[in-house]
Amino acid sequence: MTDALVGSFHDAQVREAAAARQASSPHHYARAAAAAQSVPPYAHTPVQSHQTLSSSNYSHNQSPLSSYTNLADRPGTPGRPLRNDQPNGQYNNKSTNLVRTTASAPSNSWNSLDMSGQGLLNLSPALFNFTFLEYLYLGHNNLRTLPAGIGKLKYLQVLDLTANFIETLPPQIGLLSNLKKLLLFDNNLQSLPSELGQLYHLELIGLEGNNALPEEIMKTLDESGTKALISSIRDSAPVSLPPAPREWIEPEMSSNSHRTPIDPNSQFAIMTYNILCDKYATAQLYGYTPSWALANKYRQDHIKQELLASDSDIICLQEIDVESHEDFFLPTLSSKGYATVFYNKTRPWTKTDSEKRNIDGCAIYFKESKFQLVDQQKLEFNQLALRRDDLKKTEDVYNRVMNKDNIATVALLLHKQTGSKLIVVSAHIHWDPAYKDVKLVQGALLLEELAQLEKKFYDMNLEPPEGLEGPMPRYASADKIPVVICGDFNSTPDSGVYELFSTGTVSANHSDLEDRVYGKFTQEGISHRLPLRSIYAGLNELPFTNYTPGFSGVIDYIWTSTASLSVDAVLGPVDSEYAKNVVGFPNPHFPSDHIPLSACLHFKSQKDSISHKSHAGDSAKK
Repeated sequence: MTDALVGSFHDAQVREAAAARQASSPHHYARAAAAAQSVPPYAHTPVQSHQTLSSSNYSHNQSPLSSYTNLADRPGTPGRPLRNDQPNGQYNNKSTNLVRTTASAPSNSWNSLDMSGQGLLNLSPALFNFTFLEYLYLGHNNLRTLPAGIGKLKYLQVLDLTANFIETLPPQIGLLSNLKKLLLFDNNLQSLPSELGQLYHLELIGLEGNNALPEEIMKTLDESGTKALISSIRDSAPVSLPPAPREWIEPEMSSNSHRTPIDPNSQFAIMTYNILCDKYATAQLYGYTPSWALANKYRQDHIKQELLASDSDIICLQEIDVESHEDFFLPTLSSKGYATVFYNKTRPWTKTDSEKRNIDGCAIYFKESKFQLVDQQKLEFNQLALRRDDLKKTEDVYNRVMNKDNIATVALLLHKQTGSKLIVVSAHIHWDPAYKDVKLVQGALLLEELAQLEKKFYDMNLEPPEGLEGPMPRYASADKIPVVICGDFNSTPDSGVYELFSTGTVSANHSDLEDRVYGKFTQEGISHRLPLRSIYAGLNELPFTNYTPGFSGVIDYIWTSTASLSVDAVLGPVDSEYAKNVVGFPNPHFPSDHIPLSACLHFKSQKDSISHKSHAGDSAKK
């Protein structure tokens, strides 16, 4: 590192410390903002906001209190687009900002609070109810501690604690993942908590004047800067205790119902898991994760342990690339008795073998001792759209649907213990919130194609599995064929996709379709005849299935056909106490930004069954 660069980091500390020390008068920033507003706009250069946070142009005499009189003009205001639409014909992918790592503060008429220079000895707990705050000035007071409640102010971008008497920082400081400036000049800090490593957006930490801090900390800061110091703290932090294991939950029975004994032979366990493709697991997207915990080998080994520990009969994975499937998961699971159906996204512009091996897709692994593969399908949603005459004629299909390469993998299975047919889907719907209409169209096309596959499967006269005891089920109609749809739907429970899957219909004027034109979908609405239910529907959905600093919510599901499958148990939520003390996943305990969903299901008995003898007769008639 050059002397000039080393000097620049140290000089920035000295310069920022001098500016912070000058802001010692009561309500310095509020007064500066008021003074700036009282001067006619033509009489001075407009006051810059703390929104401009690079140390090269930041001054403590500049205040955000006078900026953005219209809140909607502020960057990151809810309701404003977080991402730009991709140009026509260009594919989106996770590496182009899929993950919302910066949260937007709730809309409010003010977002800054200046309590500097007041001689404060303590902070009222009520302060931490202002969770919308983005700028908080507490410098030049007599504070000796910073309450743990500071962790509630998750939208803070600037926190000024200059010239107090603080000796330690609470671990909750690490929850301020949006923080860009943390000014701690002239305090009595003796150490820094390891949780500071989670502040991956931090551009400046001010530590000058804390003479009791270890020399190594100040040396790293002076020689390499804030980013290097935070990275070092993050990668060397001790691993926290793991969360309590997720518990299995059984659906409650109504007072009038009686639980019928379940035939163990009719039961099977299923898991779905978006495992976070390696090419998307970058420090740019997941800067809060230690580099060693983001490494592919660590994450793969952790996922392997989760899959094997679940002992699921069927495992559905999303975001699994060709290389990981062929070199790791296929041999690993094959050795444990699993067979597989895997398809990757079709990207015709990929030329080299290495590029092709990095393409992700959807996989289904199933125990050969439990299931027999009858057929398999790759569903490409953009190609399914072209099969419909009413869709392929619309501009929105070509401009919005055709340039998305999402797929679903489908396996038609025969259950060896009961002879039951089962359709399993592992799907991955488009991610971008700006394309709610595309998500809904993809979901509709998936359900439409499944109806065709049900009919195909219904018409098949299959030989009974070897060793089957008792008759094979006879299904009254095609929609009675058992179906399980697993995947990352990138759609919350208030979305059109969820409404379509759970109720069977979405109106033509649904808000997710906006003013788009999608043939009969937007003329007549969307509907399907397959009765589906989320496995968590009777228990309320989980608090989240995807957890990052900028988004926490449910977007992964297991949908089951209610006419032919019953839910016996589901895997419960992540320990809430653990979750509220981490900024997001992945981390050392969770190898993906998604969590796996699991359920124990059983086949409902059918009124009519096909004996081995009559089945053979039916086959002969065919």
